[in-house]
Formats: sequence, structure tokens, C-alpha cells
Amino acid sequence: MANKVEAIEGFNADNIPGEIFISDKPVLLKGVVTEWPLVKAGLESTASAIEFLKKRYSGKPAAAYFADANTGGYLSYNRDVSQLNFKTHRADLHMVLDELLEFSCKSNSPVRYIPSNIAEVFFPGVREEHELSFNKECFVNVPMVPGDPLYGIWIGNQTTSPATMMRSPIWPAVWLARVDLRCSRRSRFTTYILGPLI
Repeated sequence: MANKVEAIEGFNADNIPGEIFISDKPVLLKGVVTEWPLVKAGLESTASAIEFLKKRYSGKPAAAYFADANTGGYLSYNRDVSQLNFKTHRADLHMVLDELLEFSCKSNSPVRYIPSNIAEVFFPGVREEHELSFNKECFVNVPMVPGDPLYGIWIGNQTTSPATMMRSPIWPAVWLARVDLRCSRRSRFTTYILGPLI
């Protein structure tokens, strides 16, 4: 049986313990960003979360993944591994967000997925509304450049992506939220904090 990931509660985005950032094990921090505006909107409804994002969208075309319903939301390769089972296009995210809202209450719906877009470029202002504190001793010797850490966001209906290795010369990186938009239920938010890769 696989080891269970430790779950910790009782912290918010401003007071995450420093030892969490230097741990060599994954930790689940439950409820740590429930006060973030996007999370509050998503907990209200999928429509509220989409409206929140549309109001902040810069209008710049961005990469989006498009897949058929028969993928079951699993974004990977086709059966004979000859090509990916989804298409990538630069798209107007207003359109993609509208489709996500339309599909959110349909069973067996097509997949729409907006992968790891940099918040400042595509959703200006969102970073400032959703900050994490990196005023921790463990980051003192991490080389940074002005404007970092890097903040990004994933948005989509219920999708699964295989694990991948991400490298960047700029660390730490925070992916603000993995936003799974769902019907008649509150949307699901997952925040990832990525430390230096050594």
C-alpha cells in the first residue's frame, strides 16, 4: 500500500511553517488558501469562478488544450503512442472559459484545459490578490530576479495529466491554482508550491 500524504490544517497563505518548504516529502495543507478571492468565487459556484477570471483576462491569446470526450479527461498519448490525444491551439480564453461553463453540467463533455499560464501576462492583478509569503529563511540563498517568484494558473474541466518534470532557472515557483470547474458543486482548487530542483 502506498504511503499516505500527511495532511495539515490550521494555516493560511501568510503563515505556512518554514519547515514545510524544506521538507523532502509532499504535504497536503488543507484550507490554506480558502480566503483567496478566486477560491471564494469557486466555492460559491463555477459561474462565479469563471466570471472572476474573465474580468481579469488580458485578452492575449494563450495556449489551450482541446480533447474529445472519449479521452475521459486523461491528457496523454493515443493508444499506439503515435501522437498526443489532444490538440493545442492559441485561443481567446474568453471563449475557452465560456465553453468550460457550458460543459460543466454536461456528462461526457469535451475537454478544455488552459495549462500553466503565467498569471501576470494573462490575468494581471490576480497575483497581487493571491499572494503566498516567501519570507522564509530557506529561500535566503535561492537566486531570484525582480518580480519573482513566478506565478501561474491551470484551468480546466475534470482532467488528469501524467506527472512531468518541470525545470526553470527561476525558483521558487507557485502555480496559484489548479482549478477544476464542476457542475452543481463547488469548484476544486489545488495550489502547488515548487521549490528549487537540485
